[in-house]
Amino acid sequence: MGRFQIVGEDAIRSGKCTDIYFERVSGVLEADDVNPHVTMEVTAAALPDPWGVFCGLDDVIRLLEGLPVDVDAMPEGSVFSRNEPVLRISGRYRDFAVYETTILGFLCHASGSRRLRRISGSPPGTGRSSPSGRAASTRRSPR
Repeated sequence: MGRFQIVGEDAIRSGKCTDIYFERVSGVLEADDVNPHVTMEVTAAALPDPWGVFCGLDDVIRLLEGLPVDVDAMPEGSVFSRNEPVLRISGRYRDFAVYETTILGFLCHASGSRRLRRISGSPPGTGRSSPSGRAASTRRSPR
């Protein structure tokens, strides 16, 4: 880390900035030679408004490039409601578990930045800026 406490790309790509829980679970599974096929689903249990704008997908796709996983997500800029799935990642658990913390961070940071731009009155850019409707899901594979 440099002067500011921002995690560098090397630490992110190597999985070193994950919650210890994911390292411990992966270690237990590796010791037992188990790597189950799972699906991780991302939702927001609480939102500051009745709806949110999904942002950060491009960073998630770049992070997962080359991994044997499938990604199913709303398109960037889609409007979503509380508890509505915005992203699903399917694959072998140990192949992507160490990235869950980073993935959630990317999505929260980007979506939070989107909210700040909306509050400040800045132009909304691409995507919807009101809950007038929802975009269809987009299936993308980072492989």
